[in-house]
Amino acid sequence: MVKASVRGANKLAGDFLALERAERGPTLKRAAKAGAKVAQVAIRARVPVKTGRLKRNIVLGSQRSSTPSATQTATVRIQDGGKRKYATTKRNQRAGRVGKSYEQEGPAFYGKFLELGTRKMAARPFMRPGFDGAQTEIAKAVEEAIALEIDKVLGGAR
Repeated sequence: MVKASVRGANKLAGDFLALERAERGPTLKRAAKAGAKVAQVAIRARVPVKTGRLKRNIVLGSQRSSTPSATQTATVRIQDGGKRKYATTKRNQRAGRVGKSYEQEGPAFYGKFLELGTRKMAARPFMRPGFDGAQTEIAKAVEEAIALEIDKVLGGAR
């Protein structure tokens, strides 16, 4: 008759729980941001530079998800102007604009014209080729960020 016993099963179960926690939430957010940072650098390297305004306005962003522990999304985008509120002036009060907001173009609004082109200007894409050219580096950065967090949780033992 064969008899087997396992010592330290509680510690092993605790390590598995810690590992499960390490693969969620903030860890995924850091990993997604690390990958997006690599993509941002690659895209900025391909931007046609005249004044440098477009290059400076390629920024990182993130999106919230309904289940934060399941997925995390980091984005690289061209910063836009955003929404502005109408000032409270007599003219705006008469026109009924007070309390309302409007979209304002950002300083690098022309990025979409460079990327996609117009009917009179050929496209000079930089976002998609930058992302496509850096996919292996992005994956490597995400893997390294997750491995670093797992090492932190498990105390450096891998």
